[in-house]
Amino acid sequence: MELREFLAPLRKYGALIIFLFFLSGGIIYLLSQKIPLQYQASVTVYVQRLPEKKSGDYYTYEGFYAQKAAQEYTDTVLGFLKSPDIIRRAAIIVWEKVDEKEEKKLQRAVQATKTAPQLIHLSVTWKDEESARNLVSALAQAVKERAQVLNQAGDEAMQIDLLTNDPLVQTKRPHKILNSIVGGGIVVLLATMALWSYEYLKGTLKEA
Repeated sequence: MELREFLAPLRKYGALIIFLFFLSGGIIYLLSQKIPLQYQASVTVYVQRLPEKKSGDYYTYEGFYAQKAAQEYTDTVLGFLKSPDIIRRAAIIVWEKVDEKEEKKLQRAVQATKTAPQLIHLSVTWKDEESARNLVSALAQAVKERAQVLNQAGDEAMQIDLLTNDPLVQTKRPHKILNSIVGGGIVVLLATMALWSYEYLKGTLKEA
């Protein structure tokens, strides 16, 4: 099939395709306005190891060794923050009781990313600002509790701190224009494919 045969339906139904694009884009824009706002609360978790007191021993955790130990422990903390047990503990801190549906929703809302060797960016996106703020703080509290329990049988000098105690809260609004363009483009693509199929079948039937 030649290029002109592909373009023929576009020339023939160009006005209809343009109409569908703007119609679908407008509908999606109106629907996007009904999407409720979400709030993302975030904190930065800092993992460190307190240096040992100076001694005459050759190997200590002073300087370089303390930093290396903290860097490796940061990966463990990152795993804690993504653990369902820690997330469930945070939910209980905030709500006291939590059902399975709400717990799974919270697991999807939590994001933890290692941004530096000893820094973790932790965020929770939720439907109301107060809950988002409380949940991200509860997550930090839960991971501190778990680390303290485990460190009693290991390295008690490991510490988990927050760079700021007050979480940063940002409002997440739906991308109405982007949603309209993408949605309209998908509708145009599907309509074009349908028109091509229609013209092809019509031509085939005529030949038959």
